[in-house]
Amino acid sequence: MSVYQDAGLLILGTRLKRISDRFLNEVSKIYIKQNICFETAWFPVLFLLDKKGSMSLTEISNELEVSHSAISQMINQLQIKKIVDIQPHDSDARIKKIFLTIKGKKLVEQVHPVWNALDKSLHRILPQNIEQGEFLNVLSYIEKQLNDNILSETTLTYLNHQPDDIKIVEPDSQTMKKLIGWLKKEDAVFMPSGGNIILALAGDEIIGMAAFKFKDDAVILNYLFVTPGQRRKGAGLKLIRYIYQKNNKKPLDGFQLDDANIDLIKVLIKSGYPFMVK
Repeated sequence: MSVYQDAGLLILGTRLKRISDRFLNEVSKIYIKQNICFETAWFPVLFLLDKKGSMSLTEISNELEVSHSAISQMINQLQIKKIVDIQPHDSDARIKKIFLTIKGKKLVEQVHPVWNALDKSLHRILPQNIEQGEFLNVLSYIEKQLNDNILSETTLTYLNHQPDDIKIVEPDSQTMKKLIGWLKKEDAVFMPSGGNIILALAGDEIIGMAAFKFKDDAVILNYLFVTPGQRRKGAGLKLIRYIYQKNNKKPLDGFQLDDANIDLIKVLIKSGYPFMVK
């Protein structure tokens, strides 16, 4: 399976960058074959100036949502090539207006047919059941989410689940199927041996599990596993406490372990419940 399919949305940034690079490379081929000296990076600025006549550096920066310094560098390059020029604004000398030179206007007129043909061709690379407007709306939505820091803030929220965000459940048949997939994903080796299973959930996601059974006045703790990235956040401790409190018919002497698992022993010590290693 391709890493781009296997990694799913985790590789979205890399994939969009790859698509962008390929797209711009394809467009560059068109200008070269048409013998037009035009760089794809110039398009947003020259498109705006062609459409609006003249603009200030700040206006271009705000319109394109690109840093002031990045636009300034671009304008300097275009000015050196005599494609644009800069003059003080008529009413305020502090404001510099950027406009297309005669050479710039001729260049834009030359590339207009390319832009028109390219606009028609771009429809062919979209799936038949997706309209251009719908596709652009999706891109705009993703851009807004990123601009609003939704990705970073949401991810950090997931990473910083507090114990109160974690709930312990006893799985039903549907959740058991999900558990099998989760164990496989985590490369966790679990051999069912009867008894009880409980899960730790953060939202709808499984982040931990425990397998146990009661014997006389003790709890035989067969297995406990928590996703590495979710450890130290209380999931293991919540699983232990749930197990201990589950058998409320009589007091328990404590937990019994079949082997000296250091990580599990640390959780048990933190829980305060008595335990012994068989």
